[in-house]
Amino acid sequence: MLGTLGVGWVGRLVDHVGAARAVMCCLGLMAASMLAWPTARSLPMAMLVLTPWALAAFALNAAQQARLLALDPTRGPRHVGLNTAFVYLGQGMGAAVGGAWVLRFGYAGLGLGALVLLAAAAACSWRSGRPQRPARCKAA
Repeated sequence: MLGTLGVGWVGRLVDHVGAARAVMCCLGLMAASMLAWPTARSLPMAMLVLTPWALAAFALNAAQQARLLALDPTRGPRHVGLNTAFVYLGQGMGAAVGGAWVLRFGYAGLGLGALVLLAAAAACSWRSGRPQRPARCKAA
């Protein structure tokens, strides 16, 4: 249910602030959940802590697809298809890394590990949205 609400929310957010900012908002909500993860010591508290993550995690894909379509409408369907494939790859890799992290550090450190990965994702997203400089030709 929260995923569905999040997708509806991010659709409106894309219309108001653009897809790139909507992606960053989703990553920020997910990071807020991971920052609060150490406080999730009971089921009700875990549900509260994971609410921003649930709103943003599923909506992030919709925002990213809107971003890809805006960047290159002519190749949009191909890029959206590739994005979906990489989402599945990322979910599998994330599950493996998360499982290894829990095995090594326990559940208490899970939020910190996820926060580091979310920061890396935000940096990559920000970098990919920056305008590219034209390449300079070197004189022979």
